[in-house]
Amino acid sequence: MGSGQRIARLMLSGLTNLLYPADGQCPFCGRFVTCLRFPDICLDCRRALLASPGFRNHWQQSGSLRFVGGDRGERTVPLICCGEYEDPLQDLVHRLKYRNKTWLSRPLGALLWRRLLVAGVTEPVVIVPVPLSRARERRRGFNQSALLAAELASRLRRASGIDAVPCHLLMRHRHTRPQVGLPLEKRVLNVVGAFSVHERLAQRLKRAASIGEGPGGTIILLDDVVTTGTTMKECSSVLARAGFERLVAAAVCRLK
Repeated sequence: MGSGQRIARLMLSGLTNLLYPADGQCPFCGRFVTCLRFPDICLDCRRALLASPGFRNHWQQSGSLRFVGGDRGERTVPLICCGEYEDPLQDLVHRLKYRNKTWLSRPLGALLWRRLLVAGVTEPVVIVPVPLSRARERRRGFNQSALLAAELASRLRRASGIDAVPCHLLMRHRHTRPQVGLPLEKRVLNVVGAFSVHERLAQRLKRAASIGEGPGGTIILLDDVVTTGTTMKECSSVLARAGFERLVAAAVCRLK
């Protein structure tokens, strides 16, 4: 290859990298970057995120979720979040849910993946997204928690070698009002009886776990945001009453 051809190829490669960056666009600041970090965000945004108290407080410490779990009475399970419900995480969740930016499930799912590894999750898991009502999912066009569950399961399998599957184990068979803005008492009444377990899927999971096939009996209940925890508590209670004892609750962020 002559020097002229080499120069032309280098120029073409540089132009291609300029127009189509290999690593894409940082979801936090919108800049195109050649190397993303932590994961899928640029170095400057990584530093800003790590400096945020609301992020640091949740990144190293897990919370807890207390609910009534059937015959065993009150139960407590770990609640794992990436950070507080404030910018920049709040902005990313809003863009995902309300502006149809479904591609943001990738960096948010990556954050959840890193957070679960920090929390010590190494065993096979079933990731159960909190379901939307059919009417709300039809209007929105997707369930953001299901998108996050698919991305998280993919990251755990490909990057960490952990057997993880997303599973629509919960069904929302009653349309409920949005929880935002409701007082606590009405939030509780709003979701009571709204969820149930998909019996066939439940039987398959239990059968697979009993013979050592599939991802086992640990359930990660996943939502995008936890505010008062009312919805997560109701879903956890339904899962516990159905016989799923090993539960972990997880979300991108949590209201203070």
